[in-house]
Amino acid sequence: MRNLYFHEMMILSKTEKSAIRVKFSKTKNLILGENDVGKSTLIKSLYNCLGADTPQLKTSRWAKANPIYCLRFELNGKYYSIIRDERYFGVFDHEDNRIGQYQGVSSKRGIGQFINRLLGFRVSLENKDGNLVGLPPAFYFLPFYVDQDKGWATAWSSFQGLQAIKSYRKSLVDYHLGIRSQAYYDAKVQLHELTSRVREIAKERNSLIGVRDRYQARKDQQHFDIDPKTFKEEIEALVEKLNSILERRQVQLDKIKHERNSLLGLETEVEVLESAIRELEADYRYTEDPKTPDHIDCPTCGTEFENSIVERFGLLDDIDYCRNLIDQKQKKIADVSNTLQDLNEQYQRTENEVNSVDALLQRKKESITVQDVIKSEGYKDVLRSISLDITELDRDQAEMESKEAALKKKTQIDRELKESITIHYQRKMKEALNKLNVEVLQENDYKAPDRLVTSNATGSDAPRALLAQYISLLHTMDEYGAFIRCPLVIDSPFQQEQDDSNTTAIFDFITSETLEGEQLIVGTLNKHAPKLGDDHGCNIINLSNKYHLLRPDCYDEVFALIEPLHRQTLELGVPPPPPASLTK
Repeated sequence: MRNLYFHEMMILSKTEKSAIRVKFSKTKNLILGENDVGKSTLIKSLYNCLGADTPQLKTSRWAKANPIYCLRFELNGKYYSIIRDERYFGVFDHEDNRIGQYQGVSSKRGIGQFINRLLGFRVSLENKDGNLVGLPPAFYFLPFYVDQDKGWATAWSSFQGLQAIKSYRKSLVDYHLGIRSQAYYDAKVQLHELTSRVREIAKERNSLIGVRDRYQARKDQQHFDIDPKTFKEEIEALVEKLNSILERRQVQLDKIKHERNSLLGLETEVEVLESAIRELEADYRYTEDPKTPDHIDCPTCGTEFENSIVERFGLLDDIDYCRNLIDQKQKKIADVSNTLQDLNEQYQRTENEVNSVDALLQRKKESITVQDVIKSEGYKDVLRSISLDITELDRDQAEMESKEAALKKKTQIDRELKESITIHYQRKMKEALNKLNVEVLQENDYKAPDRLVTSNATGSDAPRALLAQYISLLHTMDEYGAFIRCPLVIDSPFQQEQDDSNTTAIFDFITSETLEGEQLIVGTLNKHAPKLGDDHGCNIINLSNKYHLLRPDCYDEVFALIEPLHRQTLELGVPPPPPASLTK
């Protein structure tokens, strides 16, 4: 398994003539300091240097410093440095030779092109507009970074710009956990391109068919074809076409009759209901009349009924029920009427087709002229040419659709593998929740790796449940995925006023459950330091200057290291592609 390590982070402000230089251990690192000493700013700068923009880094106070970042890192035994000055990036090898200049992240000249090649990350997904776009590095680093501002609300949400991709979390869970292999995403890109080409061919084919039909219509206006045999064939073709239209007209006529019968039935039902309402209203007025006795005999069967308020309300209920039925019937009448109108319009169009073809049949039998012969031959040449083009497009389309079907097979999920991955994730979650003292979640809350676990975890339980999910996803990746182990960077894990036992459990869990060989960087408050102990083997980085992460006494040293690289980063020139060896 290959590993990415952060060796050193330097930040320089020429405006304020101050800087900072921090070196990291390849194992465990703890950044300590009170509030407002710049812990989060330093932590956010790490992945931000690699083109993964972090939230709340560009505050007005920090922007005034015009910071220049320099991250020195190692990947698979090779050393690199990246300079970032706003949207300008410079990449350098272990001897500080420039190997690339980049502008922005996701553009053709963006740093994302370099980082993705370095990571072997080539995944394209649909954005909100439905276009297939290549993902920037932030989507690769999602499992490895927990941001203080966003990471403790929802798992895998610690970078900016993620929402531009539809359902990004589920798609990236499938990628990182190995549910979908890189071959799937490669096939997806090919499939998208192929589908676009199939649509283009179909559009071109339909256009040619339209042109052919227009020429055919003009040719049909001619009185004859110069070839008697062809002339006979055209007459037979027109007769066949007429018979087909007549069959279609008959089907439409049957549908019209059916809908008319339905409409008449509904109208009759409405009339019956309206009559019933009139009778019920008359009964109600009769029972309400003061002259009406308290007991009434039925004039039909002689049964005696009590003239009570309950009976009167019953009559009103019956009236309301009938009115409700009328409303429902009226809606159906409206629907049937619309359908009938559409059918009548279709029938009229079909009738026009019948008349047109019938007229052509009659004209075919009339006398001809030399001019008719010339026009007829010209139309025949054009139609032959267009028909050949359509035939060629049909072959292309059939070939494309065959390739499309083959690619779709490559994009199918291995159900057994997915189930195995899900079961492993569930087992890791159960273990993690137990170690972090989270008892409020049921198995259904984490039955799928992409499920949000904070729905039933609130208060101090929520960040511990999220931490369990972050680590469980990492371990599932380690079991089934093929990826580069990146530094696990966690900002402020002791959220929501954790008590002493939970604070200890959180730190023990983080330091013990980090993947083998994975670098760990954690930022937290000084007050947690005594509870952490010295037995975790952490490299301690202390920050103490209130509101000043950068210090004037570091300026000269950092300036001497960064300035030559920064100058080359901003030099004019076309950025060279990274050497092929970088991706090996």
